[in-house]
Amino acid sequence: MKKVVAITQCFQCGSWVCIEKVLDRLSDLGYKVTVVGLGKTQECNSKFVYYTIPYLAFNKYGDITCKSPVLSLLWNLPLILGGLLLIAIQGPKAIVYNGLATSLVMAPLARLRGCKNIIMYHSFINPAETFTTKVLRFLGTFTQLTVVNSKGSKENIACVIDSNKIIINEHYADDFFFAEGTSTGGNAGTEHNGTLTILYVGRIDEDKLCLPLIEAAEKMGDDSRFRFIFAGAGSGQAKVKTLAERWENVTYLGYISNRAELKKLYKKANVLWSFADVTYLGLPAIEALACGTPIIVPKYATIMGNRKPIELGLVPESVGWVIDTNSEDEIINLLIRLQQNGISRDMQERCVGYAKEKYSSANIQKTVEEIHGILVD
Repeated sequence: MKKVVAITQCFQCGSWVCIEKVLDRLSDLGYKVTVVGLGKTQECNSKFVYYTIPYLAFNKYGDITCKSPVLSLLWNLPLILGGLLLIAIQGPKAIVYNGLATSLVMAPLARLRGCKNIIMYHSFINPAETFTTKVLRFLGTFTQLTVVNSKGSKENIACVIDSNKIIINEHYADDFFFAEGTSTGGNAGTEHNGTLTILYVGRIDEDKLCLPLIEAAEKMGDDSRFRFIFAGAGSGQAKVKTLAERWENVTYLGYISNRAELKKLYKKANVLWSFADVTYLGLPAIEALACGTPIIVPKYATIMGNRKPIELGLVPESVGWVIDTNSEDEIINLLIRLQQNGISRDMQERCVGYAKEKYSSANIQKTVEEIHGILVD
């Protein structure tokens, strides 16, 4: 049986969720998957073997890795050393990395062991011609394939990786989220002037542009017309906990990885406040659409240091709204309008239809075939 080792600096993050889906398909093709990661796992895939290194929670403290390459290297050093040890012992066919921080450091040594290097990339780097960029470009020559989640990510990473070695694996919603019709939200989903339930799922910090929603919850938490639910963890979770203790209409659920629980939340909500990069929606937004729940997305990309406007076509008016998070009035006025007008069943059905058209599981098949082709060479 051919062996594949996956290296990840986090388990409680959207990037790992996406990688895990690809690894699951590879496992079905007969590959033995071993995972080495930092921190606690949530739900383990019974097809994988896990080796975890006790560590600080990435979704709470990991944003320091964005501040400099040195900090990123120091943060990932235990993972790099542990991963290299396992590679030396097992001699796998390929290594699948979560991001650049570990991959480009480990890739040259992994090649010496005869391994093929596959990067799963879901971030942003400064394309300026610097010494660091030149070093990354050299290290990138040791990789065989880089998988990104949008055309924007492909254009970005092409400054250090040969574009012929880059493929796009767009986010998709599992078939599980499409089942059983539309959202089953509260009164606002079927009639005017009901309680509007606003859900947020994801990392709770400045990077994901959810702080404006937290501020709105702080101002509107005592208004029984609105209910705010937050599911996730991060540097901003303490404030959400405080609000939940203060207001009955604010709920904090912590980090949730169970898909059945997430599906219940999506269907319970009338709208999901989510996030996007310039050219792609975040995974929670896609899963919510599959459940028939409209989305509210900030107009700016949720990647630190790259606050460019998102492509407006990402959120058609038929399935959601794009909001200027710099305008508190715009946020509050939108929520009030949605509460007064309600969310129609037609809109919920359009959400499901749009998700089926754009974000079905067919998106992953080409990626798995490309990776399998690399491994059988």
